[in-house]
Amino acid sequence: MNKKLIFVGGNVRSGSTLLNLYLGNKDNSLALGEIYGLFQPLKKAHTNLITQLSDDDERWKRIIEGGKAKAFKNILKEFPEVDVLVDSSKTPFWVEYQTKTNIRSFEIQHVLIHKPLEDLAMSFSKRGSLNSLAKVYVNYHLKWFALFPNSLVVPYKNFVMDIEARENLCGKLGLDFDMQRENVYQKDHYNFFGSDSFLKNKMKDEKFEFRYRAAEEKEFIDISAKLRSEHEMLRKVEHMLRARSIFSEDRINAEPHDISLSAMQLAAFRLRDKMQKRFGI
Repeated sequence: MNKKLIFVGGNVRSGSTLLNLYLGNKDNSLALGEIYGLFQPLKKAHTNLITQLSDDDERWKRIIEGGKAKAFKNILKEFPEVDVLVDSSKTPFWVEYQTKTNIRSFEIQHVLIHKPLEDLAMSFSKRGSLNSLAKVYVNYHLKWFALFPNSLVVPYKNFVMDIEARENLCGKLGLDFDMQRENVYQKDHYNFFGSDSFLKNKMKDEKFEFRYRAAEEKEFIDISAKLRSEHEMLRKVEHMLRARSIFSEDRINAEPHDISLSAMQLAAFRLRDKMQKRFGI
């Protein structure tokens, strides 16, 4: 039986870190976080950690030196007890490359987690990037669905608020479900470059609890309504996410809109991604 390689996608601030930790929260699993940064460093945090790992950890030094094409195979060499790898890099073209590279060596699955637009508006506002919300939200999901149309689509709200939803997801991924998995603090995770809020709470010896805070402020509800009225493609993306949900309580009974990208549009996104890696733009 092949080892499992699970890719977790999600627009920024959509809950991919928590899902990554949850799916990797077993003794035979590794939650790797946004591991692409060890092989495609774009930030100072990436290069700093590469240096640190190369100095302090012989296993990860060998993995990094082995390069991105053999990254996951080399991880299994260094961690032979592991059966499930979870990568929440989110970067669509990294996931595409690794999917093609590893298709014969792993059972590969793609999961896309998403939050309501109102909740994202709250997160983007806190970081001073609210003006980019509609563009980032639409472009990310267009790329993801173009590359991985058969992804399991997971609403963050359902995942966090309903233990049966989490059990359902594990079943669809062929993963064992038990109460041990529910405490993502029960083991140490690598979680490279993922959100550090979970680690901070763990260091405070806080008990892990699934919590969901909806954006109830009128400001974010109004902003989201305005964005929907102005952006037809945003409405189509939201419709697609609801129609494709793996949870029946969230799913709408309607065919998803066609949001497919043309070959030219996908090529433009691909070129932009290469330019960002090369020039940081």
